[in-house]
Amino acid sequence: MIFNNLIKERRDKKINTLPKEIQRKLKRFEELDSSDYQLQVIKPSNELPKEGDIFVLSPKKGYYFFGKVMESNIESSNSLMSGSHVVVIFSTCFNTMDIEIFKPNYHELLTDPFIVNNQYWEKGYFYVIKHSPLSEEEKKLEIGFYKIHPLGNSFCTSSGERLEHEPQILGMYGLCTITGVAAEINRSLIMNPSIIPNFVLKNDNLSTKKIDSFIKNDEGIITIDIGDKLVREISNYIEAHFGIYMNGYNWEKFLDFYFRKSKMKKFEDLEMNTDAGTIELHFLDGDFGMNKNLYDQIVYLFTNPQVIYSFISKYNDEIMWE
Repeated sequence: MIFNNLIKERRDKKINTLPKEIQRKLKRFEELDSSDYQLQVIKPSNELPKEGDIFVLSPKKGYYFFGKVMESNIESSNSLMSGSHVVVIFSTCFNTMDIEIFKPNYHELLTDPFIVNNQYWEKGYFYVIKHSPLSEEEKKLEIGFYKIHPLGNSFCTSSGERLEHEPQILGMYGLCTITGVAAEINRSLIMNPSIIPNFVLKNDNLSTKKIDSFIKNDEGIITIDIGDKLVREISNYIEAHFGIYMNGYNWEKFLDFYFRKSKMKKFEDLEMNTDAGTIELHFLDGDFGMNKNLYDQIVYLFTNPQVIYSFISKYNDEIMWE
């Protein structure tokens, strides 16, 4: 028997709108072993989580996200769910566990809410850094779940009680496995590359060799090959979705506007020489540091094309296309 899954249907619909490169990364992710993407161990603890606990987790060394326990010690007739906890994880990434810089934003969650058991704290994947009782606004947030059942799917509370409407914040009903949170976080980071720029999965085929296939940095002159396969895929997407033919001259228009908007240092010293198939960029004063920074920015853009698409969507009418 096949059961419809509303959450999966919504995700699949979103994935189908994403660039082919991101879809490719998602497919490759599903082939990985869970040991390739499991969360980092921060510090194991046997102390039971409490409602209002703020915890930190790390999908990759040096990258941290904060989460909060919205409900603890769930009471349920389902023995598997009883005693578990509802958590949410926020989408802002930090390079430190400093709680002082964290401000919760329930409009920007990294994933759907989860129901988890104590193992996430016992194994050290979640580490509590502060207790902050739920505010009145937080108590009013309606967090619910989507339950799949042979007698009919439905929205429900954390204890499994039926809801007659879709809750404000929706997750999948069921106890999350010990690798489930890591899997969902990695999928979200792949689908939203602006959260961690240049996020690379273990065993990712995006190697230096592939990067070198579209960009060279030779004696202070950076050359972009517009005919490279990676660049062509991005160009084709832009033409299909925005109606812009991305030859070398339009790529120059894009880069000029992008660097101007990002207020790049020494922009006035940047020179670009373009023909239909290549773009050469260099700083007139030969600044090596700025040259390396420029190279890194370009690599970031072309290996995270969603950033390019979002920028064009926002500024399409302002860019002076050919």
